[in-house]
Amino acid sequence: MLCASPPTKPHMVSDSIWGERQENLMRFQSFTLLPILALISCGGATDDEPIPFEGDEPGECTDGADNDQDGDFDCDDDGCAGSSDCETDTDTDTDTDSDTDTDTDTDTDTDTDTDPFSGSVSVTITDTMPGGSEVVVCDSTYELSGSPYTGTCENCDFAFAIDESEKTIDNDSEACTPQPLLNYSTTNIHKNLLLAYSKSIAVGTYYQPGTYTNAFLTGYTLDFTADGGPLIEDQFRALVATQISSGTFSLSGSDIFWNLDYTDAITSDAFWDDCGTFPPDSDAISNLGGDYEATENLSCDRSKSDVWEVTVGAGETFSVTIDNIDAPTSMDAQMWLNDPSDCTVLRADDQFECTENPYTFKACPAGTVTGASAGTYQIVINSWGCNSGGSGSGAYKVIVDAPNDPNLTLKYDDVPSTVEEGSRKVTVSGSGSF
Repeated sequence: MLCASPPTKPHMVSDSIWGERQENLMRFQSFTLLPILALISCGGATDDEPIPFEGDEPGECTDGADNDQDGDFDCDDDGCAGSSDCETDTDTDTDTDSDTDTDTDTDTDTDTDTDPFSGSVSVTITDTMPGGSEVVVCDSTYELSGSPYTGTCENCDFAFAIDESEKTIDNDSEACTPQPLLNYSTTNIHKNLLLAYSKSIAVGTYYQPGTYTNAFLTGYTLDFTADGGPLIEDQFRALVATQISSGTFSLSGSDIFWNLDYTDAITSDAFWDDCGTFPPDSDAISNLGGDYEATENLSCDRSKSDVWEVTVGAGETFSVTIDNIDAPTSMDAQMWLNDPSDCTVLRADDQFECTENPYTFKACPAGTVTGASAGTYQIVINSWGCNSGGSGSGAYKVIVDAPNDPNLTLKYDDVPSTVEEGSRKVTVSGSGSF
């Protein structure tokens, strides 16, 4: 019987190729159909002839012909499955990344670390008295934590604003005084404590001016506002540096370690004796003036003092003013007054704005005393620092207002400001990470 031919479907090739293949196929069907029908029955084959198979000969999967007459051409035929001619890249490569690698790394490294700091520091202070006996005054450990400092710390490689430190081990004696720059504990004066490091930094404070390299620093604010004084911000103290041989500092990744080991002299202020009662601070708010005055120069670094004397009658009231007379060398002076028994009866500091005043605060002292007894009173003057820096000297004027000529006289010129009373050994060990 005759079997209906399966429908044909065109293969997607070029028009010229498809036209040639279609013409050949029509010729094939016209001249060979009857012999084939004689040999096969309904798609079968004689035992002597092989069954036609698409793809069993080279090129059959790309010749545009239906070689096994099943209606499927070339790669659409199951017989061409697996043929290398019919392999197609199914990977549509959705990687639309044109990847011109514009990774311009906008990190300009402003060194604004966001990781917090945590660590601890131990402070031990041992005093040796004049007779040779030793007393452990301070022996404590503090836990530290802080966050990256966002204020001014020029040239700092890192800086952390330290939260109030927590004392975890306390073997301090009653004689242990606050050590805010070592243990990061705030006081009424030392606030806003920082822990910082700089490869090179210029420190401009009164107490430690100069440039330091590989410097481990404590930053702080001095707050004298409670007594009407200034607020002095952005102060730094180098604890360890190339120029300071009293300690070591190391940085390994984000871990830091520091140690201090040094001995200082224990001193007290010369010409100061509260005689059991701490003297009051002056309440003056201006230059008190007067008819008696003299000028002098004084060391800027507080290592030296000038001592003046005046003679006052019993019950007489007199006032003393210290004023700067030269802006380039102007100083931040303090003074106190001693009575004829050498007891300190008044302290004065930062009462008014000096005549020559480059400072942002009232740097000059003034005060008034009523003499309980007749005799010679001392005016002791020294300096917290000068506008010119930590060295040199400052020019000043001492002015006295008294009912009678007080015979103002410079008794001691540039004498040591302190008296040594022993030695103090300080040992600090700290570590932390960020």
